[in-house]
Amino acid sequence: MKIRRLAPDDLKIGVAAIQDIKRAKTTTRAVARFLKRPDQYFIVAIEDDQPIGFALAYELQRIDRSQPMLFLYEIEVVESHQRQVSRLRWSSC
Repeated sequence: MKIRRLAPDDLKIGVAAIQDIKRAKTTTRAVARFLKRPDQYFIVAIEDDQPIGFALAYELQRIDRSQPMLFLYEIEVVESHQRQVSRLRWSSC
């Protein structure tokens, strides 16, 4: 399993993650708009070239700190991989 942040050219993976894991409708345009923003994070777990989980997060500017915080908004995992501990490999972009 690999985990990585999606980049703007990862539209196919992003659409598949939303449609297949969350079972929600989306478009390549909506995913592209999300991925364009550097303060928004779409992190996906991939196994056998298929997304099996994802997290959506947003960078939040703080009044009380000079550094932003990362707000983890949503986590979804396919049922077959829920509650499992596995060796993970983080891939940077």
